[in-house]
Amino acid sequence: MRVGAIANPRKEVTVKGTEEEVSNWLYKIPIYMDSQIKSGYIQEKLDENIGRIEIGKTEFLSVGVRIVVDVNYKTEETTEICVEIQRKVGSFDQSYEINYANEHLNNTIQAIKYISKNKEYNPERKLDSIPNSSINSSIDKSNEESSAWIVVILIIGIAVYILSR
Repeated sequence: MRVGAIANPRKEVTVKGTEEEVSNWLYKIPIYMDSQIKSGYIQEKLDENIGRIEIGKTEFLSVGVRIVVDVNYKTEETTEICVEIQRKVGSFDQSYEINYANEHLNNTIQAIKYISKNKEYNPERKLDSIPNSSINSSIDKSNEESSAWIVVILIIGIAVYILSR
């Protein structure tokens, strides 16, 4: 961790429901966040067996963050959900990065609270209906878009350097 960087923000929430019930509705979190709170959240990995989901979000001028949601059994009727915000590259060492991390944390907690109280919320599982080749091609397209922005920024930087001489 760099000097001046903070640890990954994390928060635990306890919800009513067995670990199995909570694990079965994990896929709803990124769908709700993307459609109801703020667009751009995508499901990266999901393992209902161990109760873990990773949600990705890209940010301006960075690779973005990964939101890790882990489900932990507490009692027969309550389950603890741990949410951790991780940088995809680097650490949280700038104030605006910390603000964005706290915003992602609040958005995730808001989605978890809504879904745990509204059991009837039942969106389509997007990844089940999309073949893997489509998922990979959409990831490739986002990588191409990122590369295009890097080239544009590089050209602008070179032009400014040449003009400042």
